[in-house]
Amino acid sequence: MVRMVPVCRTATAVLAAAACALLALLGQPCSIEFPRCGSPAMLAPGDPLTVEVRLPVPWPGPFVRAARLTAGESVHPLAVRGVSLRGSRAVLDCTVPAEVPPGAYGLRVGAGRGGAFRPNAVFLARQLPERFRFVHITDLGISAADPSVAARFRNTVDEINDLKPAFVLLSGDTCDMGRWSEYAAMYVLLLGIRAPVICCPGNHDRKGWAGYLTAMGRPYHATDFGRWRIVSLDTAHGRDQLTASQFRWLQRHCPSSAGGNSPDNSLAAAGDGGRNAWPPEPPSRPCLVQLHHPLFGRESVAARRLKTAGFLAGGGTAAVFSGHRHADAVYDREGRRREDAADFAGTKFVVTTAVGQSPRSAYGGGKDARRGYRVVYVADGRIVAYTHDDDGDGIPDPVRSTPLRAGDEDGPRGE
Repeated sequence: MVRMVPVCRTATAVLAAAACALLALLGQPCSIEFPRCGSPAMLAPGDPLTVEVRLPVPWPGPFVRAARLTAGESVHPLAVRGVSLRGSRAVLDCTVPAEVPPGAYGLRVGAGRGGAFRPNAVFLARQLPERFRFVHITDLGISAADPSVAARFRNTVDEINDLKPAFVLLSGDTCDMGRWSEYAAMYVLLLGIRAPVICCPGNHDRKGWAGYLTAMGRPYHATDFGRWRIVSLDTAHGRDQLTASQFRWLQRHCPSSAGGNSPDNSLAAAGDGGRNAWPPEPPSRPCLVQLHHPLFGRESVAARRLKTAGFLAGGGTAAVFSGHRHADAVYDREGRRREDAADFAGTKFVVTTAVGQSPRSAYGGGKDARRGYRVVYVADGRIVAYTHDDDGDGIPDPVRSTPLRAGDEDGPRGE
């Protein structure tokens, strides 16, 4: 009996190895973790591309060593320079061939039945521009109980596509109740946006956390657009908080003002000799941050709020975009609500109204409540406009986002 123990252990190990080998022979099903819709890659032809794949077995196998971009019938194999293993993930070190035309591409890794595919994963441009615009949306709230939300957002997708943004930030509450059917519908709608969609989760997404992770991937991440770093955070963890581990991750991935090197975020700094700029030196790598809960005002982040705001403002982050409140608001780096002018020095903490869920009044009474999205204009490493000209006088409103053309037929939500 004493000798049976090692024999049983050996037999178990052999059976486990045989099962893993069988999985590999059957095609080694896998999942592309990055890039994907929610955390896409935005590159130029000839650039390096890192692909991260989750594996069912602890080795990459031959099927994972092939990767290609697809657009309709067009297929462009990637040059895979190497594959490394990090636990259950394989990391492919690839290069996009210089002859691949600009456009939106799906990414396929593997071959045959075992291959994995992500649509709208890679976006290529001949040269990533220094002057561009992007769109910020939040609180989409696709609902299985209210089909009108999805119908209205289809119209919003058309509006966004008309703007031809460089990318779209989606700051959480993608679905209402977190049902699998809601995430499936939301995902299809987002694929209709002809621009990279960069997403972070909200508190409603925690209701169906597995569905969110399946549809949109990792809850916090960083991606690049040219020299801009775009950081997406998860404030829906626990009681609307940033965890200590996530804050440490933020410190590693968000460019800081080491040596006083921070962005000039004054909208007027280009024309005033830099008198309104804080800090005075421009950045080598400007940064945008999005998170669902605001860092200032009511219904803000519950834990590590001031620590996070101080780190971002001290590091010269250009702007922090959030939602959750279903109403527009803008704060400066000291947490003061700014309604005097959109042009002020330092990091801008911008809250955007809901694009899908019921809007709230920012001031009470409901008269100013409306759905909308924010169009942000960027030039030469700084934000030059982020509010809407409500009265058409040629002067942008200090706070307001762009209203939906489709309207708000179901009215505002009370305070």
